[in-house]
Amino acid sequence: MIAIRCSCGKRLEVPAAQAGGKGRCPRCKGRIRVVAPGTPATQAHQSVCLRLIGGPLAPGTQYFLAGPGPINVGKMEDQDLRLLDPRVSRRHGRLLHDDDGWRIEDAGSSNGIHVNDERIEDARLLTDGDFVRIGDCEFKFVDAFDVTNTAAASHRPSSFAGRASSPAASASVASAAPEVPEAFAAEAFDDGLLRLADLADGETVELPSERDMVSGRAVEAGADDKADGPVCPSCGKQYPSRVRICVACGIDLKTGRALLTTMDHNLDEVAATAERLVSAVSWIIRFGIYPVASEAFGTAKPYTIRAIAILTTVVSFWFFSVIYLGWFNPDSSVKLMLWAGQFNPSEYVLDFTDEYEYADRPAEPLAENASPEEPELTEEEAAALVANLTPEEIGLARFHPYQLLTHVLLHGGLIHLAGNLLFLIVLGSRVNGLIGNIATGIIYPILGIGAAAFQMAASADEPLHPNLGASGAIMGLAGMYLVLFPIHKTHMVVWLRLGLLWGFRLHQKLFAWPGWLVVLFYIAFDVLATLLDAADGVAHWAHLGGFIVGASIAMVGVLFGLIDARGTDLISAILGRHAHRIIYHRRKPSPQAT
Repeated sequence: MIAIRCSCGKRLEVPAAQAGGKGRCPRCKGRIRVVAPGTPATQAHQSVCLRLIGGPLAPGTQYFLAGPGPINVGKMEDQDLRLLDPRVSRRHGRLLHDDDGWRIEDAGSSNGIHVNDERIEDARLLTDGDFVRIGDCEFKFVDAFDVTNTAAASHRPSSFAGRASSPAASASVASAAPEVPEAFAAEAFDDGLLRLADLADGETVELPSERDMVSGRAVEAGADDKADGPVCPSCGKQYPSRVRICVACGIDLKTGRALLTTMDHNLDEVAATAERLVSAVSWIIRFGIYPVASEAFGTAKPYTIRAIAILTTVVSFWFFSVIYLGWFNPDSSVKLMLWAGQFNPSEYVLDFTDEYEYADRPAEPLAENASPEEPELTEEEAAALVANLTPEEIGLARFHPYQLLTHVLLHGGLIHLAGNLLFLIVLGSRVNGLIGNIATGIIYPILGIGAAAFQMAASADEPLHPNLGASGAIMGLAGMYLVLFPIHKTHMVVWLRLGLLWGFRLHQKLFAWPGWLVVLFYIAFDVLATLLDAADGVAHWAHLGGFIVGASIAMVGVLFGLIDARGTDLISAILGRHAHRIIYHRRKPSPQAT
């Protein structure tokens, strides 16, 4: 049997065979889970508790730890303590039990484990009152038998001293051993303590809890306590010294940076989907590195981006049928592309020997389809004839304003289309979710026009040539993504399929980068190509132009309060608490807000 004690004071005994299951306290209905891998069914065990006080999971859940350990922590199904938090690694860490108590160590996770706001490097012994952060989940470690230990108590944050009389702080665990210190029994088990379970029906009482203390909820404090307390740089409210977060503004009072709100992803499903797609695509594209998921948070459903993706796909397939199958009039598709540069007929019509023979030069054999009765032209007459040609007469087209929009819907092939749609959905959907569908519907055409304008200006002295593709507008969305979501994680997949000598073996890996690194990684290729003046058939200036326009729109939107990035924008990420001086707040919280 495993003896535990709920935070409401209810004593419970859980059979070791039921360890790992979830349940609720019969008195307070609080969530309880006993984590005790390897516990013998015939032996009684005491347990300690990790109480969830913050994060994306259900607050107040109590995880009771028992048994010999170790207890593996992560998001994989085979982990003993499974935390479905996007910032928790698949195998994040482990809890170890020895004669001194419970220790926690990192298993090489990307976000690490923090104990009392300090990232641990080696196994750390936990003492009563320690705060443990795993990913975005924050726990309080409750070990009842450490309360009277002076050495252990010295490790507790001073701001939480003397709060053992509250129901949250008096949470304890029952021990199978009878040797309970007298001082502890008087403090934690005294029937005179006020517990929520002892209240009459309908009676309520507000008691400060650990979560209130760290989250900035209104807590009664003396004038001296507030005098030296932190001031919220956004709303200007002063808090007691023990408060860390302003809930009204959602920012860390020390750094001035907002709490990160992320989209929940099942990384196992993301990895499985990416693996299936890469297995097929890698036979065509042997090497690639692409985004597959983003944790950037938005409240709106990205209906506009989905509609754009569908429209782009339909129009592009129509374009394929015109170009490759000749099902429709080719002239109609040629005029929809963006034509940039100068038209010089002599650069397109270089040899007229197929149809004409100049009179003032040695005769050359006529083409097979040429007629000997055709009149001979002088070189001057041929030049005049060429000079009067129009772009349409040689299969080209002129620039028309509507091409600034129509070229965005056309693509040169399936790979071109698929790559653009991937970036549109992964990055564009998150921008759409934050700024809304109407704003996205207005901004996306502007991004396409801006990208086209940059490309036309950069190629004004080049021969007349067509441009097509949505990559310029999509890089504009990427520019907005950089400004709005620089610190949110973007999950990437990289793969390499080897050749015949290595049996066509496929290597792939799923990893996460912050948003700023993802965007700058891709835009760096365009910067390098323009510096080297690369002739690779890619409209790099359209990419750069769209990126500049998109980043500028997002920056103006954040500075003037038109876009609410929840304090995780590029300006706030760089300047921290100083960003609140330059960013306009449309809805500043009241200083009395709690």
